[in-house]
Amino acid sequence: MKEKLILFAFVLSLFLMSGCTQKSEDIIGQACTDSGGLVATAMCCSSASDYPNTCLIGACGCSPDNSHAVKTCVCGEGQCFDGVACVAVQNPVNPADQACTEAGGTVSTANCCLSAGDYPNTCLIGACGCSPENSQEVKTCYCGEGMCYNGSACISMEIVEESCTAPTGESMTVDEARDIAQASNCTLNATLSDTYFCNENTGTWWFDLNLEKEGCSPACVVDVVTQQAEINWRCTGLIVP
Repeated sequence: MKEKLILFAFVLSLFLMSGCTQKSEDIIGQACTDSGGLVATAMCCSSASDYPNTCLIGACGCSPDNSHAVKTCVCGEGQCFDGVACVAVQNPVNPADQACTEAGGTVSTANCCLSAGDYPNTCLIGACGCSPENSQEVKTCYCGEGMCYNGSACISMEIVEESCTAPTGESMTVDEARDIAQASNCTLNATLSDTYFCNENTGTWWFDLNLEKEGCSPACVVDVVTQQAEINWRCTGLIVP
């Protein structure tokens, strides 16, 4: 008799727990519809339960092998379900902005070379040193006095080794590139200026040339991989005869 009572109590506890869970889900579902949402089902990550927070990126972004069907709250355009109600979607955090601030920097803007994208490597002298007609406004990470942003962290300028890395992995220091440029045809009728930068998208060092040509801003371009140099005239617009 005692064993039957224990078994009955166990089964009863399971039933009550199931009922509580169902009641909780019903409450969330009601909160969904009360806030203008629609109860539906979707394939979400295995770790997600019913009514996941769709305001968080990734809750339902797993591969099919790592997903299962759960109840969800579908809100209107520009809204998401935060687990309690449908709310307006907040502007998502830009990962590049966040990387800058987490590194201790401040998101800012500056006129940098046309080849530079947002958050250029300011540890490389010249990335933002082009002439106005060859520059564009981009986001930069200001790290403070004596510091620079290498694309992922704020570091001291004292420990910067100026080198340029090509997409294929080869690298070249600025001194090596300058020697190649100096010994090339770039300096037949011109001299290298003190303005230079690395374009890691193309794996090239760019040295501005002290060479006058109307409508142009010539530079000596050194390829990190081939170790060859040539002049890029960077001419814009029409030249009046």
